[in-house]
Amino acid sequence: MGIPTGKFKGKDRCEWFEGKFAVICHSDGSGPMGEVKGLGILGYDPMTKIYTYYSVDSTGMTMTTVPRGKVDGKTWTYNDQAEMGGMTIKSRFIMVETSATSYTFKWEIEGEDGWKTVMDGVARKG
Repeated sequence: MGIPTGKFKGKDRCEWFEGKFAVICHSDGSGPMGEVKGLGILGYDPMTKIYTYYSVDSTGMTMTTVPRGKVDGKTWTYNDQAEMGGMTIKSRFIMVETSATSYTFKWEIEGEDGWKTVMDGVARKG
């Protein structure tokens, strides 16, 4: 089963959750799979200094694990490991702040011959 490829365009509306240790984002977008709505939760644990990310969307592609991330300067890196089709899949999501209002991002999956990019793009506040 393949996933349609192509451009995706969307908008996120994010706000601090009570306590300011999490940000809740509502997403609306469209792409090769049609209209998509999503909900994302970015969290932070001050004890472990680890960021977390969890999301669900209207495509039915619900996350079964919770990626964990760290920040180094302007680079945010989230690592994840999940079981898929009897195989362990390692992935990472990298965001680089390019200004106060934008960042680039890349999602990679590790295969037999190294890391392969499965999604990349630019996000802008606007």
